[in-house]
Parts: sequence; C-alpha cells; structure tokens
Amino acid sequence: MQYKDYYKILGVKKTASPDEIKKAYRKLAVKYHPDKNPDNSQAEEKFKDLTEAHEVLKDAEKRAKYDRLGSQWRKFENTSQQKTNSTNRNYGGNGSFSDFFNQFFSGSSFQFSQDDFATDEPNAKVPTEKVSFTLSLQEAYKGAEKIVKAYNKKLKLRIKPGAADGQVLKMPAFKTGLPVNLELSVKIENNTIFKRLDNDLWVLVKVDMFTAALGGKVDVPTLELPVKINIPPGTDSNQKLRIKGKGFPVYEKSGEFGDLIARIQIISPKNLNQQQINILRQAQKALLH
Repeated sequence: MQYKDYYKILGVKKTASPDEIKKAYRKLAVKYHPDKNPDNSQAEEKFKDLTEAHEVLKDAEKRAKYDRLGSQWRKFENTSQQKTNSTNRNYGGNGSFSDFFNQFFSGSSFQFSQDDFATDEPNAKVPTEKVSFTLSLQEAYKGAEKIVKAYNKKLKLRIKPGAADGQVLKMPAFKTGLPVNLELSVKIENNTIFKRLDNDLWVLVKVDMFTAALGGKVDVPTLELPVKINIPPGTDSNQKLRIKGKGFPVYEKSGEFGDLIARIQIISPKNLNQQQINILRQAQKALLH
C-alpha cells in the first residue's frame, strides 16, 4: 500500500490541533467538492483523499494508530477485531507470532518485498535494526518464505523470485508498529552446479570428444527441468553456448529471465582396450595427415 501523508493532504503540521484539522478540511473540501468541480476527476480524487484524511485525523484513537503505523493502521485494526475469531499459530519452541505479526506478516495478502517499501522512506529519527537471512539459489530463483527474528519478533517474509545476493529490503517502522526501521539483507548460498552473474546462469557441460567433433545433442541442467541443446560439429573445449530465457528471473519483472550459458568441457575416453586404441590411432592418421 502506498503511504498517504494525511497531514500533507490537509496542509497541516503533525502537531495540529483538532480545530486546526477541522478548519483545514472545511476550507479544502469546499474548494474540491464535486458539486463545484463537475467532470473533474482530479478534484474528485482530491476530495476523496481529504475526506479520508479528515476521517482519521479527527478521531484521536485512529490518529494515534496512524501516527504509529502509517498506512497500515487499518490492517492492524482489522487484525485486532478478528482476534477473537482466529486461532493463534505456533511456529515451534517459544517462537509464536504476536497477534499482529501473525496476521500482518503471514497473511496471504501481505507480500514483503522491495516494492512495498520503495515509496516509503524510513524515518531518520527512528533507529535502524539490520538483519540478514540466507536463501539457496533455488529459493532465490523460485521465491521463498523465510522466518527471521527482528526486535525479538519473528517475521515471516515472502521474497519474490530473482532476489540477489546483497540485496537490501527496507521496512519503515510505521509499517509494523515496531520502534525501529528494519534493513533486511539477502545472502545467496553458493551453488556447486550453477554460477550466477547478474541474471545469467553459468553451467559446466561435459561433452565427449566424438559429439564435440561430429555434433549432436546433450542434456543441460537448469534450475527446473534439463533441456537438450545442439552441439555444433567441431565444438572446442571452453566454447560457450547461450540458451535464451533459461537463466535467472529478473526481479520485479514478471516473465523476464536471463540466459543460461553452457561452458563446454570436452572429455576424452578412458580405460580403452587395445582394439579401441588402434581405431583411434587410425582415425588420427586419417585426420591429421
């Protein structure tokens, strides 16, 4: 949800009294009222924002929640109202979510990812707590749910596909009601098969000398199912073959992927018997002389 600054909408300071808020609302409401601005969609939208801001700031309890939680105050309020009808979830040991975090962070409608917070700058006056968590390459590829501990709370995070090593997800304090801003940094584990460079994946593909010389098809692993690729005749060791769209998903860009780069390693036959050695020697003489 994009943060709406109700004080800015009404043109008042955060220390404004109820009377000042009321006067500001009345003045602007008259100016932007739909009756005075027929067929003016911008004025209509402005009037809706004014009404929403006034509804919250005129009520002391709602205003206090808004000051503490920002745009998420309604979600917190709804969570509190549902408390008596819900069953607390436990996540093992002493680590049960508080009612708020149980609903706010693990609810299917909440996606903790960078897009939620890109428009909301953390309050510089609020301290920042830095937390790191680890994803496997497969988790970063598909997206994952992770539970991390911050400010003695357990948070369930939903990470979108394509997260990068060192990426930082920022969470302003007013999003959670915690007295700290959060900076959650992503660490991607090394993978023994694939190496990631930006959104491309690199993989070593072993090819026998005959297929390399004559051409053919080989299976290449991906982070999903293996794919078959054509090996051109005369392929050299360390030659690179690019498979479009089989790399890493581009973060926050649905349907966009990097490429898979197959680096060829030619494997010579081993443990040959005498007959096989003779055949290879004959082929060597025929090809090199």
